[in-house]
Amino acid sequence: MTMYNGHATAVTDAGEAPVSINLRESRNGLHADTTGTVTITSMDAWKAIANNPVFRLRLPDGREGAFQAPSGTGMPPTPGNPTTFAVTRNDGETF
Repeated sequence: MTMYNGHATAVTDAGEAPVSINLRESRNGLHADTTGTVTITSMDAWKAIANNPVFRLRLPDGREGAFQAPSGTGMPPTPGNPTTFAVTRNDGETF
């Protein structure tokens, strides 16, 4: 199992926004699932993800992947109160 907990960039139709992510990759034979959470403060990026739940996450080292917010994005962020929502890897790849 591989884990990543730290900073990333959400790449959406509205542009790019810094996020914090906590991702875990679990393997079952040849199959791998990447799931976790995204914490976001940008209202524009949050709206873009709420309207189109498939978006990209870019790690600081440049690796990038498609993710989906399958359980919704929850309440919008407000100043000083980010929002956190669940995500799963959407493109079948692994970091």
